[in-house]
Amino acid sequence: MEVVKMPKKLRDAFDLIRKGRIEDGLAVFPSVGNFEAKKYLALAEIAYFKEEHLTALEYDEKALPIQDWYADNVLTEHLCAYAYSAFQAGEQKRALAFAELNIGGKSKKILSNYLKELQITKTFNLYDPLTIIETGKPFDEFIAQLKKYRPKLTFDSSAGADYLLNYMFKESESTAVLDYYEKYAIKLSNTDHHISAAVMHALLNKIPDAQNSIRLFVRHWFPVDDVQALPMRLFEYPQLYPALTKELKLEILTSEKMIDVGKDQ
Repeated sequence: MEVVKMPKKLRDAFDLIRKGRIEDGLAVFPSVGNFEAKKYLALAEIAYFKEEHLTALEYDEKALPIQDWYADNVLTEHLCAYAYSAFQAGEQKRALAFAELNIGGKSKKILSNYLKELQITKTFNLYDPLTIIETGKPFDEFIAQLKKYRPKLTFDSSAGADYLLNYMFKESESTAVLDYYEKYAIKLSNTDHHISAAVMHALLNKIPDAQNSIRLFVRHWFPVDDVQALPMRLFEYPQLYPALTKELKLEILTSEKMIDVGKDQ
């Protein structure tokens, strides 16, 4: 299916929403004809962050069957948020029926599995999950790795940390890695590291630290698709749910995003 780009006026409205100017962005919607599915997606995202679960379900049920997708990961983000809100609202049967009748293939499997796992274990992992490591590879091994594969980088630099954290979160002692991450967090270019750090902090029950990493992720979040209004990726990680309080979600909703890392240095 050919993906139809949004008109500039609607793209500008989405930018306003991304910058936290929710009402200003939504005020533009009635003046733009068509593109209803894209508007519904934005309205659903706003409702997810307001914890208006039933409203979010309604908008996504309108949008998901008819939206044309440029990036599949955006669809996955909505499926995870939809499952989470259905679980929170006690609407699992409704969600499973929606998946059966309106979406198919991989999307149906993701949604169905997520709902089932939330109901049984309250966790679900789309990706290789991070775990707390008490004894792992010593930092000397990572320094040697850096010298071998990225000789122009140094261990004591944000550029070196940007490269090494891809491995360290999965292979080294967790609390030491988090200390290393915190040293360079504000200068990191790879926003995935903030998600990893937030997950690790949450697993260690360090909720305020997890929330600070989430804030850094949100601050530097950029959309990969015109229909992304908010950082919905956060809903893909049930480990983050304890940190995603209603207060933090509302803060995220109204905060400015898409800020270049260079402005923090």
